[in-house]
Order: sequence, then C-alpha cells, then structure tokens
Amino acid sequence: MLADILLGMIILGGMAYGMYLMFRVDCWTAEERKLQEDEETREPLPQAVVFGRGSRRKQVEKWLNDRAVEAVYIEDVCIRDNWDNVQYVIALSESDADNLSICNLMRKMYGTAYLFSICNEGVNESVYHRFHIRILKEDGKIWEQLGALLAGKEVSIA
Repeated sequence: MLADILLGMIILGGMAYGMYLMFRVDCWTAEERKLQEDEETREPLPQAVVFGRGSRRKQVEKWLNDRAVEAVYIEDVCIRDNWDNVQYVIALSESDADNLSICNLMRKMYGTAYLFSICNEGVNESVYHRFHIRILKEDGKIWEQLGALLAGKEVSIA
C-alpha cells in the first residue's frame, strides 16, 4: 500500500514536471517568434567587413560604434550569404595582396562602394588607386581618416 502511494506520488510529480516543461517550451517558442518578427520589421543596420587584426582593428571599432554600423570581423578571405547590407570594407592586414584581394572580392560580390585599406608598401599605391580603394595612413588615427575620406576630403594618401 505504501509502495502504491509512493509510486502514485512519483507519477504525479513526473506529470507535473512534464506539464511545467511543456508550458516553458510554449513560452520560449512565443519569445522566439516575437524576436523573429521584431528582426524582420526592423531596418537592417549597415554592415562593415573588417579584415585584419591587432591595434588597427581597435581604432576601427571606435569609428564603427560611433556610426551605429554592424561590424563583421574576419581574419581570412571569405564570403557569407547573410551579408546583405555591406556598405564598408576596411582591410587592415599586413599584406597588400590580401588587402587588395578582399576589397576586389567584396566589390564584385556585394557591390560595396566604400573600400578602405592600409597600403603597406608605397610601390602598390597606384594599384590601390586604379581599383578605387581609399588608402589609410598607418601612422595616423584611422577613425579620423575614415571620417575625412567619407566626407570627401582626400587627406590621407599614404
């Protein structure tokens, strides 16, 4: 008799916990639906693809945060399907070949108009100009140069 009561309590407890879990799953799915609806109705932020790493990246982060631009940081040349609103490409690597490659790839794939890069070797400046890539100075404050270049003031030729 005591075993039957204990078994009944265990079964009732299991049922109550199962009902609680079902209720929580319903709440979680409702929250997820609401988040998806909010995401669909909200205006997408402009995106910037930042290629490279190190202290240069930290300077660019400040500039992007001030302008409410969603940043995507990559360290290898790659393409993603969900980059629908890429407006800026900022190449900061130590290799001019990598910087030129990522800028040209992003222009062809996404039609990105604003291409910025650091020219590591002065010999390659003409190539950057030929592909309409705005050159950033290594020694200056990169976020100030980005603002000046977008304002139409060509002040930062390396």
